[in-house]
Amino acid sequence: MAWADAIGYRAVMTDLTVAVPVFNGEADLDAALWNIRRQTESDFSIVVYDNASTDATPQIAARHAGEDPRIRVVRRPENIGLVPNFVAAVRDATTEFFAWHAVDDIWSADYVAELRKLLRARPDAWLAVPGQIVQSTVLNRTKRRPLPLPLSERTPRLLRVLKAMSASRSAWLYGMWRRDPLLTAYRRVLDGYPVVYVHDTLVVLQALLRDAVTGSDVPTFTQRVGHQKMYDLPATAAGRRAVWADFVRFCHAEIGRLDCSDAAKAVLHAYVAKFADKRCMRVADLVRWSLAERLGLKARGLSEYA
Repeated sequence: MAWADAIGYRAVMTDLTVAVPVFNGEADLDAALWNIRRQTESDFSIVVYDNASTDATPQIAARHAGEDPRIRVVRRPENIGLVPNFVAAVRDATTEFFAWHAVDDIWSADYVAELRKLLRARPDAWLAVPGQIVQSTVLNRTKRRPLPLPLSERTPRLLRVLKAMSASRSAWLYGMWRRDPLLTAYRRVLDGYPVVYVHDTLVVLQALLRDAVTGSDVPTFTQRVGHQKMYDLPATAAGRRAVWADFVRFCHAEIGRLDCSDAAKAVLHAYVAKFADKRCMRVADLVRWSLAERLGLKARGLSEYA
């Protein structure tokens, strides 16, 4: 208990669960767990969801759990897939707040303190997001993406929603959530959007449409990106058009569920095409892929949508 005493941890009920889904993450897991353990606030639980790793991941997780009573390890006997492992973490949580920490990402030391403070200050908010730093391990470049949050309460609600949608990133999924609306939102995506590609964007979208996202540039989330891919698109242009159509269909369905005026819904419906262009696939890319396929040419790959 020496570490727990040093950080002032007490075995009491907490309102936050931090989940670490991992598969064969031996290269990054130790640093990730230290990153979480060294937060300025210590009253939260940490659960490692080991998706049947075959490297040293189980040993690293077990060592940290032995050192820190906040840490619990869930070890899968077989790999259940990336998304089911993510969703299970939310489903299992019993706390008011929830956050994922990817093994290759980095939080600033005040991440938990600042985002939890934002959610406590806004009981209507589903999601609190930090400033985002993108670190390319391929290009050896780092850039910071500005966060236009929180928006002024004097700004009309519809305009706040549109501005937040325009600025949003799929990485906002890694902010801090209220657990119950997050689980509901994720289930709606799993039920209504049949592919993995940019499904994270559609989870975040449900909070955006309800003006239920707050944020601050004070805490930061550093996302390291390289050659790894979370998901693949269909190989054919027709398959990619189908994915785009499913994305757009889901957006329109969610707008239809909103409790707002018909005029506001009409504006949001009109904005869906632009949102899909930024966060799913550009129509220009769809046209280019279709033409290349018809001409027997090889089109270039995806533009950046994350």
